[in-house]
Amino acid sequence: RSLVMDYLCHHCYTRTAVASVKDSMVRHLDADGDEILQPKDKGILADQDVLELSKETLREAELRNRIRVKILFGEVDDAIDLLNEHFPSVLAPPTPSSKPSSYPSALEAMNSSKHLIPTTTDPRHLILNLRILGFTELCRAQPLVYSSPSLRTTEINIKLIQQGQKLYALLEQIHNPAERELYAQELVNVGALLAYPQPENSPLARYLSMERREAVAEQINKAILVQTGQSPTSKIENMTRYTTVLWALANEMKIKARPGMVLPPVNPTQRTPTPPMPTKQVPEGDQV
Repeated sequence: RSLVMDYLCHHCYTRTAVASVKDSMVRHLDADGDEILQPKDKGILADQDVLELSKETLREAELRNRIRVKILFGEVDDAIDLLNEHFPSVLAPPTPSSKPSSYPSALEAMNSSKHLIPTTTDPRHLILNLRILGFTELCRAQPLVYSSPSLRTTEINIKLIQQGQKLYALLEQIHNPAERELYAQELVNVGALLAYPQPENSPLARYLSMERREAVAEQINKAILVQTGQSPTSKIENMTRYTTVLWALANEMKIKARPGMVLPPVNPTQRTPTPPMPTKQVPEGDQV
């Protein structure tokens, strides 16, 4: 149960986590078989020692979910305001004494992803990715899921120009030449959206996809977790990765398993076909 609660809160599924707590709580019965209700001051979180779920954990997960939903709605400015209010360290400029991120560099992530969305927690990358997403949302001419209709009015066009200028100002904060070059090309691409009356039907439509919003939302969620001293991945995901690597290494080194141990298939793509089920003979009286 602890692993399930950790996974749900990690991915901001707070309502599911609360419902799971309610369903898994031990119900105490009196002599007549009626349930003994918990005091109101304890509520549904009375068995925290068992479930390792606290009100603070839920509160933080709910805040992360609010930020995630804002990004999925395309409301980037509101998401940035929430970040600055509740998790200011996520977008705070790095200080000279800041420790370098222990996660893959932005350059590695850019080269391994079809979207220019690094997996690092560097605030310079985070704010630039958010601002690029905000710029593309202003370019939108047709509503997307979670979106309200958008019109390319004169006011929005002026705002687009202003935000485009801010993007190049943020680009100057990227000191790594290779990363700056990749981001510069990204700004050229998103700037080209302005040339299309219907950018959703243009060759650059990928910048307006729901997948891009989801990728930015996931990146920000992981950055918040890291800045608050938590792992960017849930415990059950870490255990799965560890087990996968362990099995792969054991198989590569041809280590024999102990008798009775159930092993995963060496090549999951090559499975023994399941024999067909025998056809049941229907009595004549049951036939139509």
